[in-house]
This record gives sequence, C-alpha cells and structure tokens, in this order.
Amino acid sequence: MSFQQGVITEGLIREIHKHLVEGVRGNSAQPGRYRTIQNYVANSKTKEVIYTPRQPMMSLSLWLS
Repeated sequence: MSFQQGVITEGLIREIHKHLVEGVRGNSAQPGRYRTIQNYVANSKTKEVIYTPRQPMMSLSLWLS
C-alpha cells in the first residue's frame, strides 16, 4: 500500500477497503471493489424499507475530486 502524505485517492480507499474486509464478509465479499447492489435498512418485523442510503462511493469520489 502506498500513501503520499495528505493525499486521499480513490485507489488508496480501495486498498484500505481490501485490507479491512478480507476474510470477514463471507463468500460474497469482493475486497477493494464497489458493491453492485444498493444497500438499505428495513424494519425486521414488517420488512418495510426505512432508509436507503445514497450510492456512497460515487458521492465520496465526487467529493474527493
């Protein structure tokens, strides 16, 4: 992993993600890669979706540039 002091890049974030999730999310994990499905939070009893976050990495990538 390379890190230039004070510079946060998309590549650095992906590399950190790769190291953080390696071996902890089961067979569905793709360390260092973006999700291809939308996350959401649902009520466990009614299954009603109560929160749908924005596409996080797209927002972060725009913020970084």
